[in-house]
Amino acid sequence: MKKTDIAWLAGLFEGERCISIERNGGTRLTIGMCDRDIIDRVDDLYPCPRIQAVVPKPARPNYNQPRTRYVWRINDPAKVREFITLVLPWLGERRTTKALDVLHHLDTRPGTGGFHRSKTHCKQGHPFTPENTYVPPSRPNERHCRICRAEWARASLERRSVAARPE
Repeated sequence: MKKTDIAWLAGLFEGERCISIERNGGTRLTIGMCDRDIIDRVDDLYPCPRIQAVVPKPARPNYNQPRTRYVWRINDPAKVREFITLVLPWLGERRTTKALDVLHHLDTRPGTGGFHRSKTHCKQGHPFTPENTYVPPSRPNERHCRICRAEWARASLERRSVAARPE
């Protein structure tokens, strides 16, 4: 990406953005506006999973109908970190402080798994040790107990084999 594109993206992010740390410990970057072409350009420069169209409620009498708002959003912690690192040199003082808070949060939050990130054991009481924790490649914010997954797979295979037997 060219420096001018990064600077443009940072300027737009400075004015139209939202940086948030959610209650479940996740992080979110959002740019929302009524101009679809600008959101499409942002998505071309730094793709997000999908652009959301927020259709407003009908206007009250004697008011103009609000326009549809388009929202570019990133929730993946790795992508959040990458984007903030990319635009950080061009942000103002207040936005830089908030961005650094988000980076600090990403560095210090325990575990993975959103709401359950601080849990040290699964529901069955098995510890979330590195040897017993499976993190799906497609969902890096989730984690699963390997012992419970193995038991579930055995039970599932048994159910399928019983159902497949001729009577």
